[in-house]
Amino acid sequence: MSRGLQLALIAASWAAVAAERPAIGLLTEFPASATAAVRQEFRQETERVMRAAGVDLIWRNLQDSRAEDSFDRLVVIRFRGECAVPRAISHGRRLPLGLTHVSNGRVLPFVEIDCQRILEAMYAGDGQAQFRHEGVIGRALGRVAAHEICHVLTASGVHDEEGLMRPSLDRRDLCAVELTFSDKSIRRLRSSLGPAGPRTLAQARASTDD
Repeated sequence: MSRGLQLALIAASWAAVAAERPAIGLLTEFPASATAAVRQEFRQETERVMRAAGVDLIWRNLQDSRAEDSFDRLVVIRFRGECAVPRAISHGRRLPLGLTHVSNGRVLPFVEIDCQRILEAMYAGDGQAQFRHEGVIGRALGRVAAHEICHVLTASGVHDEEGLMRPSLDRRDLCAVELTFSDKSIRRLRSSLGPAGPRTLAQARASTDD
């Protein structure tokens, strides 16, 4: 077999694999406080984690999205609070870092991430000055987002004993150089990504009224 034919077959194989991967539309809405550096690191970390699990993301700004835009799967993420390096940190709130909306026991494709709560978890205790920069904040936001995206794509609230799908992510999880899904999480995620038909933002919004 010629080298040219070998390369053509390899390319065809990769194309077939890519064609089998669903198009996950990720629509995000950031507050004005989120700097370009925070957003860039958030995107890079979210893509790194999801790509390692076999998931490709198509990025859109929620405010620029059309109701008729169609994807194989759809996740809408809104950020609350100040998504920036904090001047001061308040503590004591017992709130989740992020949450996925559920209606009548059905997981909806709408996620909220609490930036202030994440900053509290990152800087708990002695303040951890070495983590007070935009890159680490964006990384932490990406990890919480990946956790919630997995809940949406698997349509379940299941957690694991290790990795990104632990029930609660602490400072070490948020700030470590690397954190990924466990093998168990990846298997569950991939088994959930079969054909589901196109999904539009209009359909997702309508589902909240069911």
